[in-house]
Amino acid sequence: MADKATGGAEAPGSSDIWRYPVIGIVVIRLLQSDGKKVLNIEYLVPGHDGRVTSEFNVGRQGEVVAVLPAPPNSYRIQRGDKILGYQFGEASHPDWEKMQ
Repeated sequence: MADKATGGAEAPGSSDIWRYPVIGIVVIRLLQSDGKKVLNIEYLVPGHDGRVTSEFNVGRQGEVVAVLPAPPNSYRIQRGDKILGYQFGEASHPDWEKMQ
């Protein structure tokens, strides 16, 4: 499911940058200890086998407000196990190669 940001198809290495498709966005409303309500965004990204196995802890005071489709060409950018960020369609993004 992942592809190397610079092209290629070998298995992800620790120094390679990889793009993983984002297929959905989960919006979670949480109640903080001070009583304020906040929205938390989680991204749905399938694993290498194509399954989405994400688990979100919404707690007793939280609730899933919406599950939305991701915009076309949405990706989670990773180097090894480190998430560098997210890239959405034609929106501007950093030069991933220069990020540590």
